Amino acid sequence: MQACSTGSALGVRLARSGPIVCDVARRRPGTSSTARFPPRILPFTSLMSLPWVATDPARAPWSISSPSKSTPAATFQRSAAVRSGPISPPLRGTCSGTWSTALRPSLLPLPHHAIGVRGAAAGVVSAGSESGGTPVAQSPAGPDAIAVDAAAVAAVEVPTFQPLLLSTATGGTPIHAGSPNGYKLPPPEIAAIVDAPAQPSLSYSPDRKTFLQLTRPPSLPPIFEMSRPELKLAGLRVDPDLYARSKMSYYTGISIVPASEVVPAPPGKCHQLVGFPAGSWINYVSWSPDGTHIAFTVRSPGGPGDPPRGPLELWLADPTTGTCRPALRPPTPTVAAPAASMPLGLPYRGLNTVFDDYVWLDDDTLVAAVLPEGLTAPPPRPATPPGPKVSDNTAGKKAQNRTWPDLLKDEYDMAIFEHYGVSELLQLDVRTGKAVVIGPPRMYIEVDPSPDGRFLLVTWLERPYSTAVPCGRFPRRTQLWCRDGTFVRELAALTLAEDIPIAFNSCRAGPRGISWRDDAPAEIYWIEAQDGGDPAVDVSPRDVVLALTADDAANKPDVQPRQLASTDLRCGGVAWCDGDLAILFESWHKTRRSVWWRFAPDQPHQPKTAIFDRNYEDVYGDPGSPLTRRTRWGTYAIARVTPD
Repeated sequence: MQACSTGSALGVRLARSGPIVCDVARRRPGTSSTARFPPRILPFTSLMSLPWVATDPARAPWSISSPSKSTPAATFQRSAAVRSGPISPPLRGTCSGTWSTALRPSLLPLPHHAIGVRGAAAGVVSAGSESGGTPVAQSPAGPDAIAVDAAAVAAVEVPTFQPLLLSTATGGTPIHAGSPNGYKLPPPEIAAIVDAPAQPSLSYSPDRKTFLQLTRPPSLPPIFEMSRPELKLAGLRVDPDLYARSKMSYYTGISIVPASEVVPAPPGKCHQLVGFPAGSWINYVSWSPDGTHIAFTVRSPGGPGDPPRGPLELWLADPTTGTCRPALRPPTPTVAAPAASMPLGLPYRGLNTVFDDYVWLDDDTLVAAVLPEGLTAPPPRPATPPGPKVSDNTAGKKAQNRTWPDLLKDEYDMAIFEHYGVSELLQLDVRTGKAVVIGPPRMYIEVDPSPDGRFLLVTWLERPYSTAVPCGRFPRRTQLWCRDGTFVRELAALTLAEDIPIAFNSCRAGPRGISWRDDAPAEIYWIEAQDGGDPAVDVSPRDVVLALTADDAANKPDVQPRQLASTDLRCGGVAWCDGDLAILFESWHKTRRSVWWRFAPDQPHQPKTAIFDRNYEDVYGDPGSPLTRRTRWGTYAIARVTPD
């Protein structure tokens, strides 16, 4: 079929059998003559495979005329609106009823015309019911009419099609039958491939005897999930209903399977977790350190017919029975804590997972980031717009910045950012249900327990916020706490970082990567840049690795951290094995150099030795990653392999 522009007419001659002969006639402006182009051949199924509709004869959007006696045809003139009407049963011989179909824009780039088949071999046109009816009013063909030659349709059977609406917008596409929301669906064969069940995710128990088989949804999320509103705050995209990141992935089911079974396990070889709300979407699944509890969060999908959406609920499951129960019950209303003090009036204690979720301290205790008590609705936008933003560089510092998306724009954005980012830290005993708040409302971004569970590394964001950089560069504070929330020592108080160089291997000045040694019960380590985070500064060493035991910090307030190692390139971290072995990683982007160093963390005076010194773009020479083992604290450290 040849494309037509405005002022063209399309002729389609329906033969008794075989292909359809299509020719295009371009109407010269201001005249009735046409210039014909060579005919194009289409199989009959090409026309019949298009979506068809029936229109109401009483308000037919197409007027009918006969352009010439030599070429019997029915010319359908475009009207202002298209309406759907009743569908006639299959017709054989003379076609009656008003039939039309939308031409795809790629074939006919006109304002969404329709093409129809009417009339008999003699050129008689009728409208209405199968037995006849009132003829449709005729009018001369306009400049963008479409002519359909119906000279030989005696043996053509027109099947029954489902009704659908047609868009009259320029560039529109036909709407799939049976899709009232206006989206065009693919054929069932394609939909079956796209919606095929995905391979489940697995989570092994600590003893490796069983695993959780987590059912994954189809790869393409539902449209109602993708179309939800989201808040763009400080480089984050937040779902305002969930107090969580927007468009999170999720699971649709959890089953417990013996480790000896195949994946996916057949229904008879696994048992599903039961007791949580049916149809819920599942996130943040984890085992307790001893494998006696399973924790996870649930939320409503929020689709048609689903319960209203709200903050994530924390649930617990027994892996031996598969039964589930909510972990956080609402507090009992008292005079000191009335029911109105519940966050947003929820019937449960919801999590705030914008930055963090929950973490296990030991076999029976976890710490969760929850909505603050008495949290109300977010503040409304002020009726009076804020004043203009004023930026200056009076300090004379070099202020290079990349183009960051979704930044804060004004003070109102900062208030909204705080509203959705603030949480309390709640310590929960999963056996007794006792819950105690150990951290007041703050913008907690990380809670990291020591391997032995006696201490916590707690990090949160502070004001002043910035409209020039995302929240990862906002002021932050990291402190060492006891597990009950008692303050021990401040490890870092980083100021706003708006002037980090944009070059590769640049970093933030001050302590970074504060974490726990995996091979020790409670020893903190971190990295500090000696070049101020600027790779253009030539200094040696460039980075140093420092360490401090939590017990020394708690018992000796004046104790200073000790240096474990140093690097001349940018340090990328440490992999721990024991006091005699650890691997230090450093690299430099300009030379593509990567070096692995072996050193003894408990004997820092001994020199380190190089294991690999290579170009990290040499993929064939990539040594891979060290093999790890599970420690008695549940962490993973480098495994030692003995010859025997």
